[in-house]
Amino acid sequence: TTLADGTETAHCDHDGCSETDTRIAEGTKLTPTMLEAIARGELVVYTQHHYIVVENATETIRVYDASAQCVAMSQNTDKHVVIPMEHHGVYVVCVGDKSTKVLV
Repeated sequence: TTLADGTETAHCDHDGCSETDTRIAEGTKLTPTMLEAIARGELVVYTQHHYIVVENATETIRVYDASAQCVAMSQNTDKHVVIPMEHHGVYVVCVGDKSTKVLV
């Protein structure tokens, strides 16, 4: 779904998932190594405040909480996808067959 401001939204089709949106987090700071990886088109996942940020995703993004519940999903494969998280905690971000843990 597209919001009036042009922002793409997505939702998880699994029970217990909450709707997510892909608004850009302001004030994101990236290391030079991360910037180089993004410029090369590599998948990069990081957090900024209450957001999980995924760069260069080419497949569906799924976010799971510590109890293995899908809490967010985005089929948006833009170069820059931001998923707001309501709660602090450890999450597993899966993009295709790749996964990583993040702390929000």
